[in-house]
Amino acid sequence: PFFEVSKQLKGGGGPSWQVVYRSEVMDNNLNPKWKPVSLDVNELCGNDRYQSVLITVKDWDKKGKHQPMGFFETSVSGLTNAKVHGGTGDPKSIDLSKAFKLKKKGKLYGDIVVTAATIEG
Repeated sequence: PFFEVSKQLKGGGGPSWQVVYRSEVMDNNLNPKWKPVSLDVNELCGNDRYQSVLITVKDWDKKGKHQPMGFFETSVSGLTNAKVHGGTGDPKSIDLSKAFKLKKKGKLYGDIVVTAATIEG
């Protein structure tokens, strides 16, 4: 799978989303641990740490028909507040109380745990 971070665009037809970052693909991994990423807060949310951002997880397909696995909506502030310390490194040892719930069509597909989130500058 891989994940995308999208910023919210506000227009006359209601809000829409624009992808600002796509992660690397983690082949054949149901518990991926993606590399850290740095995003410009001004580009992502106009420096409004409470502005909504969308995180979408997709299963990569070589034909380009990537399958959505689920999504959640949060904010930069929500990401920094959800940060947990990763236990022993074993996914089962991580405290999931602050995890984001990955949902698709109302069904829970997994948990997304933020192990590091800081705002610089």
